[in-house]
Amino acid sequence: AGATMSEEIELCAPALRVCNFVLESEVGAVYLQVIHMAQSVFAWAGLQPTLDNLAVAMPSRFEKTPLSSTLLGSITETTAQSMARRICESVQLKQIAKF
Repeated sequence: AGATMSEEIELCAPALRVCNFVLESEVGAVYLQVIHMAQSVFAWAGLQPTLDNLAVAMPSRFEKTPLSSTLLGSITETTAQSMARRICESVQLKQIAKF
């Protein structure tokens, strides 16, 4: 007889960790979220819980500085790209950052 569906599925542990924080500061609440995946990190920070600007950065074989690009939001807002590059340099993984 053939294999059943339950015999073909192999369960595995989750490959990501999600950490959420809310910090109180003199400007009000600062919302933070970090999602650590197998070979990448998603870092989000904002004064409101909305996704306005989103950038990605990754190491380059040709440049010392990681490559980065804006995925969502204004290309004139460079904070998200800068944050993604700094995280990428420190952990050497693909980074997605929102600010």
